[in-house]
Amino acid sequence: MKRYALTHEDLSARVRFLRAAPSFSSAIARPPPDSLVLLTNGRGGMARLCIDLGRVNSKYDCVLGANLDPDFPVDRHVFVKRLRVWISADGFITPLCLQNLVSFHVGQPAVWRFVADAGDSRTVEVELTADMLEGSNTTVFTFARLPGTPRTTCRRNSTSV
Repeated sequence: MKRYALTHEDLSARVRFLRAAPSFSSAIARPPPDSLVLLTNGRGGMARLCIDLGRVNSKYDCVLGANLDPDFPVDRHVFVKRLRVWISADGFITPLCLQNLVSFHVGQPAVWRFVADAGDSRTVEVELTADMLEGSNTTVFTFARLPGTPRTTCRRNSTSV
């Protein structure tokens, strides 16, 4: 390799061949609190969400950043800034946030799994899926209560993050 600069030194380096697909698992058990997911619609619109729902780290974080120009990504507007979600399970209201996040699946759609308190040492497992519709300025959220008893207890009262 030759570098063209004020001095003409020869440099050496190793070539590293990467796999065609990432080698990590797409499921993350405990992501860092400032982790983000980026969803796109293929025409300049986006959703840039913190994995810790409701948290906003920058002016670019949004639930719906729409591109109003039909041909070019030049007319973006943030219509929805953040999403905060609570679940009511047998009268116990619990926010769905990083404290009770069980796992997160990277990709489009992005999938969160939460465990929420339901009282009397009971919990409810909830799955939240977020996706953007191809070619449309639309972010879709789907909630599902998962059947059975969750494998992980709720960490709502835990101090570790």
